[in-house]
Amino acid sequence: MNEMYELLFEGVDESDLFPMLEFILSKTKSHSEFTTMGFPVDVYHEKTDEEVVEFITKLKGGCIFIKRLIDLRVSDTSIIRNLALRIVKYQDLFDIDMVFNYSDINLDLDCLEDERVELLMYNLQEFSYNISKKFTVKLYCAGVEPTYDEEMRYFTNENTGPMMGR
Repeated sequence: MNEMYELLFEGVDESDLFPMLEFILSKTKSHSEFTTMGFPVDVYHEKTDEEVVEFITKLKGGCIFIKRLIDLRVSDTSIIRNLALRIVKYQDLFDIDMVFNYSDINLDLDCLEDERVELLMYNLQEFSYNISKKFTVKLYCAGVEPTYDEEMRYFTNENTGPMMGR
């Protein structure tokens, strides 16, 4: 298996953008600084995450800023070893999404190979639900990338999706 998966928080409230990012980063072992294309390097290089998020919110038009995360602890038994976190701004709306590969799923459970993704997705759904209770988000979902294809989702908000149990 070499599929890519995506966890999406759509419609993050501007006032919650940095606090939500900070919360997610607190669940990682380490992370890179932000990178992007189309902006001078001094916009984001050697800036704090808060300064970069402030720049994003004040920017006219859309953008994507990316940060690499190492060892995102989703639950006591689930870690995603390596993933990309993206902050996407479009039409004064904000999304945070995270993309990872099947090989980056690490479960501290004995399970069959084909159960790994579902077990992670159950834990990701609880992780996402807890985030949605702390911060204002319009929707959260996860599935095979890209998650805009609803048939490829494992969950949308508190509801299981078509991929769960396949």
